[in-house]
Amino acid sequence: MSWPRSFSMIVDKFTPEILISAPQRGPAVPNDNGTLALYIESTHQLGGKTRKNIYVLDIATGMSSCVLHDDLAYEPTWLGDGTNTIVYLKDGGMGVTFVLAINIDSSPLESVVVGHIRAPVRGLKTKALSDGTLAFAILGCADTDGTLRNTKNRKVHDGRVYCSSRLRHVSHNLGSLGEPISKGGATNV
Repeated sequence: MSWPRSFSMIVDKFTPEILISAPQRGPAVPNDNGTLALYIESTHQLGGKTRKNIYVLDIATGMSSCVLHDDLAYEPTWLGDGTNTIVYLKDGGMGVTFVLAINIDSSPLESVVVGHIRAPVRGLKTKALSDGTLAFAILGCADTDGTLRNTKNRKVHDGRVYCSSRLRHVSHNLGSLGEPISKGGATNV
């Protein structure tokens, strides 16, 4: 893997446009053996959208390399199994989230779809367990039965729309217009 990028940036003068469009780096997360660190760099374009790149920093040399350019990718982390594999989430649209992995020791770098989740999720965490398996945790909205809920496909509202201020309500004590019922018929209150 080549390391063509360093951390220096030279600017002649600071303007609001330069400050807004300057790359913003997230925290660097080291791998298991402490030789590499993973971070996200976001660059906002004025009048446009935010571009996201995932970088790996070689801690010994201080040089970094872009391993992924994908505006829909988020929350990259090391897999945690002792390999240099990155696992990350990607917005698939309509509330679907893809889980992808990249082994940065392989050439060429290629993202592999590990699975998909039918709900928007965040907060990806991985942990190697003592029996050799990996634990995987995410955050998302859940229904009362504990299943993840796709909040992107929900209706805008679940209420009713009334055109008048007088609501119709039927119960065993009230008539169809909300008036109390007496034994002799409906009476006005």
